[in-house]
Parts: sequence; structure tokens; C-alpha cells
Amino acid sequence: ATGGPVEQGAVGAGTGARSGGLRGGVGSASAVVDGVTVGALVVVNAMGSPCDRDGSLYAVRSGLADEFARVPAPDPERARTYWEERAAEADELRAGTATTIGVVATDATLTKVQCRKLAEVSHDGLARALSPVHTAYDGDTLFTLATGDGPAPDEIDLVRLQTAAADCVTRAVGHAMLAAVYVDRTGEGGVALASWSQRLSSG
Repeated sequence: ATGGPVEQGAVGAGTGARSGGLRGGVGSASAVVDGVTVGALVVVNAMGSPCDRDGSLYAVRSGLADEFARVPAPDPERARTYWEERAAEADELRAGTATTIGVVATDATLTKVQCRKLAEVSHDGLARALSPVHTAYDGDTLFTLATGDGPAPDEIDLVRLQTAAADCVTRAVGHAMLAAVYVDRTGEGGVALASWSQRLSSG
């Protein structure tokens, strides 16, 4: 492993990923709460859409400070067309073809039981970034890793850590969708997958 920023978008496990008929991929986000660092790395490949009815990304609402300040507004006409096409795409879905997976890591000292709870709460982050989520078509799974380099949180601090972890998952989904790029594989017998920026953005 090497240091530095995590490559995001249609890379690695996110190469062929999609979400709501859009290009999916790898996304990451982190936060520091009560002196403890927590981060999420997510591969977004979901049956559900990352977009609200107006075309905006759900995840943008959970950004820290100006994290998503440069994300352009959605185009209303493109949003209308997108949802019309989504209705047709949904009819072609098959169970087991979508799975959003990820890992939540922290330097806090946690027990196995606390790690399990952190993973459970982190799924709330998926629910804030994708709709619908945890469907019969998805195999959504999140794992938790705790290095133990930091302190063991008390009960209240643990709740804050869980909340921050869920927010990181939401933000990571947003970064994955924004980092994804258009890919046309129709010449290879595949499909053309437009990114959120290309299909819905006004920018």
C-alpha cells in the first residue's frame, strides 16, 4: 500500500459500476471527531439512484463546509428525461446484479461488538445517498476496521463516531458519482454509461 489520496471514480472495483443508470465507481471521505479519525471507502454499484427528483445528488446535502460547493446545479429538463428513462431501465433489472460495498475505518480503539455496530449505523449513510437502497437486487455490505491507535470512546463519543461514519459513507457516494466519467463500450458489445455530470448537470 502507498500513501496519498485514494483514486476515485471508475477505477479498480468501480470499473464497471453503475448507480441508477449512471456511471458509478469508487468514492472516499473522512472526518475527525473528538480527536478520532474515521473514513469511508465505497464502491457504488446500486440498483437505486443517487439523485433526487430534481436531479440533484442526495449526497451533496451532507457535505462538510464547502466540500461540494463547486458541484453545478442539475438541469430540470435533463432530470425529467432521466426519470422517464429510469422507469424503463428498472424493468430490465435482475436480482443480484447490484452491490454497493465499502469499508469504514477508524483509528479509535473499538471492541468487535462496537465495530459491528459502527458498520450497522454506517448503512444509514447509504440510505441518505441512494434511493431505494438495500433492495432485493442489491447485496449492500459495509465492513469496519479499527486500528486501535487512538483512544477508546465513551458511550456518547461512540455515538458521535457512528454519526460521523454514516456521514462519511454518504459523502463517499457523492464523490464516487462526481468522479465517474462517461464510458462508451457499445463497440465492444457493452453499453454506454453516462456520468451524473454529463447526464444531469447544468454545468
